[in-house]
Amino acid sequence: MTHSFDLLPVILAAGKGSRLNQNQDDLPKALIKINEKPLLYYHLDNLISLGFSQAIIVIGYKQDSFRRYVGNSYKSINIRYVVNEDFERSGTAWSLFLTQQEWSASKNNVLFLHGDVFYDPLILQRVLKDDHSNLIVLFDANGADGLDGITNVVTAVAAAQA
Repeated sequence: MTHSFDLLPVILAAGKGSRLNQNQDDLPKALIKINEKPLLYYHLDNLISLGFSQAIIVIGYKQDSFRRYVGNSYKSINIRYVVNEDFERSGTAWSLFLTQQEWSASKNNVLFLHGDVFYDPLILQRVLKDDHSNLIVLFDANGADGLDGITNVVTAVAAAQA
């Protein structure tokens, strides 16, 4: 079982979201509102409910928007930012690489989250209860219907240790 204090959450939120064609005041996709609440707040609320006290957010596009919406803390969670200045040409792997100093210094494993993905909080709870050291969460939309499908959502995947 993984405990929240053994993990450092890294939320990738550097992208622009140009494929969304949204009219959301030109906000980054992680700040688009769902039920009048920015998507990023759902991530942070989930992390807080699981006992996390810190998170790293990788920002790029409209990075000042994140500082305005979230600041250096959100409720009881401290926020540190890593800036991906090359967000338009780079991808997920580069954003995660940019956080390497942060998580290497903390000596914690990483809980890697996409800032533009909305998920059921029970999925994250289940991941944290799993005994495997490396996990990738996969979702089969054809086989899962609501919470009944959560039993099949988390799949342990063997991964090479870094």
